[in-house]
Amino acid sequence: MWDNQGAVEINKPLLEDFSVFDDEARVEEYRGHKSLTINRLKPCEEDINPFDLLTYTKQSIEDLTVELFSYLHELESPFKEIALAAMRRFWDQFRIRPAAKGYRHNYLSGLLKHTVGLMRFARFILKFEDNHYQAIMKLINQIEKAHKKDIWAQLQSTVNPQQLVGKTPFVNND
Repeated sequence: MWDNQGAVEINKPLLEDFSVFDDEARVEEYRGHKSLTINRLKPCEEDINPFDLLTYTKQSIEDLTVELFSYLHELESPFKEIALAAMRRFWDQFRIRPAAKGYRHNYLSGLLKHTVGLMRFARFILKFEDNHYQAIMKLINQIEKAHKKDIWAQLQSTVNPQQLVGKTPFVNND
């Protein structure tokens, strides 16, 4: 929304009080990217579930929640109490927030999934391996293998194998 005739100032209270809007807008292209010029905003009156509008983890949020709290209950004092108090205070937002703006875990409940993943690693290192350095190296090795499989799967789904086969030009220097 361009700030013509104070449009942003006029709509500022709406932007502060609401998150989802019905709008009138024009889609244009600017420097190779889509641009949305908003002409009118009206707060959406329906009760909208954010999971209907945005990408989210495909893993069960309930399962991730149970796993997270089981790890928190294994902590020793005072860390257990601090972690549980933080969850009581921030849980409603923590459980649905993305972990990043881009790349990994940049979807609803990404922060929950990311945190549980890190806690799995920490628990494995501390509880199941005597040599913590060696445990970290094992995990890094497993993560690298999984990442390479992901890259290979993406490559196979987006690139025609025939494109990978090149022709060597024959040069006759005679």
